[in-house]
Amino acid sequence: MPAMLPFLIYLWIIFSLQLQQPTRLVAELPSEVKETSGLAFYDGKLYTHNDSGRDARIYELDTDTGAVIRSVALRNAENRDWEDMDQDESHIYVADIGNTFGDREDLVIYKITKSDVEVQAEVTAERIEYIYEDREGIKRVGRSEWDAEALLVMGDQLVVFSKSWQSETTRAYAIPKSPGKHIARHVGTFTVNGLITGATYNAESGFIYLSGYSRLLQPFVVSVSGMTAENIFAGEVRKKGLDINFSQVEAITAAGPYMYYLSSENFTAFDANLYTIDTTGNSAGSN
Repeated sequence: MPAMLPFLIYLWIIFSLQLQQPTRLVAELPSEVKETSGLAFYDGKLYTHNDSGRDARIYELDTDTGAVIRSVALRNAENRDWEDMDQDESHIYVADIGNTFGDREDLVIYKITKSDVEVQAEVTAERIEYIYEDREGIKRVGRSEWDAEALLVMGDQLVVFSKSWQSETTRAYAIPKSPGKHIARHVGTFTVNGLITGATYNAESGFIYLSGYSRLLQPFVVSVSGMTAENIFAGEVRKKGLDINFSQVEAITAAGPYMYYLSSENFTAFDANLYTIDTTGNSAGSN
């Protein structure tokens, strides 16, 4: 049996590598966006924003150096707990949906026009407000099941994914893209064994990608395919670790059929960084 040990160790190493998604460090992010919490990419431009308590402002980043090129303020918005962003053909959506203690009653997604963002230093946002259809009562607790940090645009709807601290599941909710007050419709639950922090839908590949990390700050991505209108997780769901050691990965966005940007925020001894992953030939690995 001892003679088999080196071979078993070799197999374990190969298996471990197969369960990791290779990640490339693009740059350390500057102090202006050290609490990066969302990403959106279109027309060769990459945007981010900071987490709670910071300015109600989005930032355009240099895709090679991570430097801030310019910023745009949302004049009629507040950054209470901005957690993610995404975009469609004409608009950018910024999700003020963080709810760590579970007692927020003012969840809102800001909708801003791309053409305004391109030419103005300040823009006016429309409000998409919502409540969860299956939420019963509002109670303040530590690390709530009703926290959420991930948003994507898919077709004519927005989809929010919960960051459920206790169960380490994620619940998906569909919301119309139109301004106003809405009921967020539950459209699937998946036991991720981790905390979901970002989301993106890749229309070119037909995949959803989620970013997240474990309680021990081990980052991962989850790929989802075969979604239906009633159940986001009806098809194949795969989880794969990222090879960047400990990190608080906060956001992900598609930048091509197989290429994605990710960002991590500054946390204790860890820098805020910008990364890319290339998913050619895989769909984020195995469960």
